[in-house]
Amino acid sequence: YEIKECDWSSDVCSSDLENVEVSFSTLTFTYDDSPPASGVKFPVDGTHYKAGAIANQITGTAYDDTSDVQTVYLSILEEGTTQWYDGSGFFNQGTTTWLDVGITPGATTWVKDFVSIPWANGQKYLLKTYAADDIGNTAEPNQGIEIIYDTTEPDSTITTPADGSVQQKNLFTTLTGNASDTSPGLASSVDFSLKIKDYPGIGDNYYWDGSTWTDAGGDYWVSANFTESQSGIWSYSFPTNMWVTGKSYTLKPRTTDKAGNVESVFETSDFIVILPATHFNVNFTASPPYGAGVAQQVTVTALDSEENTALTYGGTVKFVTKDASHNTEEWAESDINTGEAVPDEYTFTTTDRKSVGEGKSGELGGRRSRKK
Repeated sequence: YEIKECDWSSDVCSSDLENVEVSFSTLTFTYDDSPPASGVKFPVDGTHYKAGAIANQITGTAYDDTSDVQTVYLSILEEGTTQWYDGSGFFNQGTTTWLDVGITPGATTWVKDFVSIPWANGQKYLLKTYAADDIGNTAEPNQGIEIIYDTTEPDSTITTPADGSVQQKNLFTTLTGNASDTSPGLASSVDFSLKIKDYPGIGDNYYWDGSTWTDAGGDYWVSANFTESQSGIWSYSFPTNMWVTGKSYTLKPRTTDKAGNVESVFETSDFIVILPATHFNVNFTASPPYGAGVAQQVTVTALDSEENTALTYGGTVKFVTKDASHNTEEWAESDINTGEAVPDEYTFTTTDRKSVGEGKSGELGGRRSRKK
């Protein structure tokens, strides 16, 4: 060992050496052994796409903390067929096929337009990427994103009310049915159109808007309760006080799936809402005076407590003819001979309605006339 006395302020030691370097050259460098990150921006992970919602362009991102991204590679697997996209319009590659997306070196986003990507209905697709930087660090392929291509319309059915059914107003609280979509699609939401016929007047058609009956001029779609699923139950709680008795209704549900496909062929249910008959309205077609032995047409309408036609009434009406001076207690049997101008009694039948919901009172009358 050699010990010398040194001047530490100048980094010079006293010795026999006379030439000592005092200006140093330096070199700064960055050590980078981390590969760049990359991914797909569009299409979006977990999204269901319908026809026209996705075409031939794929976009993405790339990033490196220290170096520039030099290249990004993309693969597209059609999971149902286990075939990879060849970049030229076909899913026909049996092994993973990596396609250069053509990123500009140093850029952080990329766009790749392919000639044609033949997305197929009902298929799932897995898109993966990996990238390399300009010093040769190359990433492992990422987990990728998965999308579903779905062009099939969903479907809905009606459970309550059944087509052609009769519903008691005070008990009719809920509309229900089922909504479904073909796998791997998902039914996402359900709405419905509910029409009341001949309301508020004959020939008028109003629609339920979620709070009242309105002259919408056509289907008015109201949201039902439904949880997204492959197949599930939809429902809607209807306020019973808003049913108009003695009327016919048409219910039509519509389902939209997660891809945005909307049902276009609908199941419908025609039904009526009633209350029991409580009294009757009697009318003669002709105006008085009425001649003995002359047949008269009598219309009897069964009414409910809301003064609407009790459409399903099937009881028997007995006709009693008396002088107007008799009190109610004496109206048990007729004591006026009408010459069969008025029948003794009539029993309502199902034919006394033209069709479901179109109320028609029983048209009664002695069809034989006899002069007195």
